[in-house]
Amino acid sequence: MSEPQTNDSGSVPHGTPTPFVVALLNRHVSAGQVLLDVGCGPGLYRHVTQARFIGIDYTDAPYYADWPRDVDVVAEGSSLPLRAACVDLVMSKSAFFQFPDPDAALADFRRVLRPGGRVLLFDYNRRTQRRLERAENANRPCWTQWELRDRVRAAGFERVEMLLPFGRQPPLALRLPLLLAQELLGCWAIVTGMRPA
Repeated sequence: MSEPQTNDSGSVPHGTPTPFVVALLNRHVSAGQVLLDVGCGPGLYRHVTQARFIGIDYTDAPYYADWPRDVDVVAEGSSLPLRAACVDLVMSKSAFFQFPDPDAALADFRRVLRPGGRVLLFDYNRRTQRRLERAENANRPCWTQWELRDRVRAAGFERVEMLLPFGRQPPLALRLPLLLAQELLGCWAIVTGMRPA
């Protein structure tokens, strides 16, 4: 449960897809379905599933000269230029805490999801967000896994649950102590929920 490594600017460097993210994506989306990655950045998850990938970010400008973004649609997370009920899975990795209006984004995620579709947020927990705030000299919202779960529930999602950064989730009896350890020692707040059918 290690924290993300940062470069000199304090931001997380580019790289390869995170294995537990790939495993969880493939558990929730399949061939013929539509995967929307909001805050997609370099599009690391474009080729890890057989689903149709749509990458959205607020800009398509590169991070650095050697690190381009791979964006299909330039838009804010709270104003997705997609019709209602057209997506099977909305994901956001390491980006949701940077959205100007996270609650409006969740409402729009729910709007574009098909009934029974799923949101999957891989966000940083409060401890990591505060460390990034100091490193980047930025003021952003910070939440625990439980607070992020409650925010997703309040947006009208059902079957909302907190996940661990593993491809296979442990039994419920083991999950609570591991979630506590994740909050205290790890860096992730991972929450999933389903749009009501």
